[in-house]
Amino acid sequence: MVKGIKGKSEKLAMLLDANKALTSTLDLDRLLEVIMGQAKRVVNAEASSLMLLDETTKELFFDVTVGGEGEKLRQIRLKLGQGIAGWVAREGKPLVVANARKDSRFFRKADEVTKFRTKSILCVPLRIKERIIGVMEAINELSRGYFVDEDREIFEAFASQAATAIENARLFKNLKREKEKIEAVFGGMGDGAVVTDAKLNLVMLNNSAKNLLGIGKRNC
Repeated sequence: MVKGIKGKSEKLAMLLDANKALTSTLDLDRLLEVIMGQAKRVVNAEASSLMLLDETTKELFFDVTVGGEGEKLRQIRLKLGQGIAGWVAREGKPLVVANARKDSRFFRKADEVTKFRTKSILCVPLRIKERIIGVMEAINELSRGYFVDEDREIFEAFASQAATAIENARLFKNLKREKEKIEAVFGGMGDGAVVTDAKLNLVMLNNSAKNLLGIGKRNC
């Protein structure tokens, strides 16, 4: 009993550490790398992969992979329902597969492309409220050789944290892009323009305004 409690305590501590890692950056590319590194760690897997859902085509694509020759997986896209990942994305349910090669849903092309041998798979949906944004997989459990319900539970908890972090990073990226567009348009205006806050503190002024005010090239 004590051993069981200790095991759960260690997994909880690991999950908390993983959550701290997820909050360390808002850069989407870096975040996805962090997620994959932590995904392997929390369930002791040989490799991991993350597939995001293309809302336009309704296809899953490999955005980042860790282990094996993962870069080659970026060429592959899965339709909803195709492969184990496609099944999880379509059904919105986690899936534990002890022997991948005996499962009719197993998508063999990924192994053929990477020369990696998938034995066991743990796949869970990445969900924001009721919206599926992708799936996350852990591949080949390293100690016992297969994943169990306890692994699924901690992986689902981690996936929930990861999905929120991805959504936040996407929002930040979109806001940053819109800000850059506004600044580009604002800076290129022929007329002088000045932006202040409610207390009349200077927030932004364009090049024309700088010239009119005699500020020149000094920063404000």
